[in-house]
Amino acid sequence: MGSRNLIKEDFRRQLAYKRANKYKKNHLRNYGLFISLFFIDTGFRAVILHRICHSQCPNSKLRIYIAYFFYRLLTSIEISPRAEIGTGLYFPHPQCVVIGNIKLGKNCTVYQGVTIGAKLPFHKEYPKIGNNAYIGAGSTILGGITIGNNVTIGAKTMVLKDIPSNSIVIGNPAKITEKTKKT
Repeated sequence: MGSRNLIKEDFRRQLAYKRANKYKKNHLRNYGLFISLFFIDTGFRAVILHRICHSQCPNSKLRIYIAYFFYRLLTSIEISPRAEIGTGLYFPHPQCVVIGNIKLGKNCTVYQGVTIGAKLPFHKEYPKIGNNAYIGAGSTILGGITIGNNVTIGAKTMVLKDIPSNSIVIGNPAKITEKTKKT
């Protein structure tokens, strides 16, 4: 999927887009909404800048890291330039989010204060997160673990072990409270 289509899917996941298109589909309104979201919503801006960095600088590590430095200054979100992010990433409250060199599936929601990365001391293994994941505020996901599809991670949860698909996880350390049915 090209970067333009990725950006369109990220835009369609925004709550403001859903509200605007509930009443009328007007392409000029959507362009204005896109521009205003880019300047107002730091989470949306971080995702778009991440997409642009990867599409414009696919082979140059220097250019990717320079772009990463600038979008880190323009947003309060730190996304590794090596992170593989699926379409529809959404930051409802984009403050103090750190995303390392991870694989993140489609339509994931990440709240404020979330850290996703590797364990010390070697930083070799990073998490793989499936589609439709909800990661609550202040959660931490560390190490070479796999989190399945349709997983809800509650606020302030420390995840250090694999989580199966269709689960709800809370606590420190993380405990699976229930498995939801596929819909």
